[in-house]
Amino acid sequence: MPGPEDLKIPDHLALILQSMDAVRQRAMGAPGLLQSHVLDMMKLAATSAMAVGDLPQCPLGSPPAAIQSGFDSKGNMRLECLHSNPQHCWDLNGHRGPC
Repeated sequence: MPGPEDLKIPDHLALILQSMDAVRQRAMGAPGLLQSHVLDMMKLAATSAMAVGDLPQCPLGSPPAAIQSGFDSKGNMRLECLHSNPQHCWDLNGHRGPC
């Protein structure tokens, strides 16, 4: 059951984001330039998909803020809102986690 700070991600969008993350994972062993290119392209594709995929704005601050894709310190794709203090982050299933 989702917690009060979890993000409701439409099922179709969650599947697309998870597929993009699978591509990112496959690129992790590629040579540096190819890996960097794939990571940049997946971030751009995720941001584009979220813009048209009915992703809600961040409800945890005022005023609500847009949500973008990003990567955690281990290179995993995540969702991040544009609130800066504090920033809010979720995994691709919409579960709130550390930024």
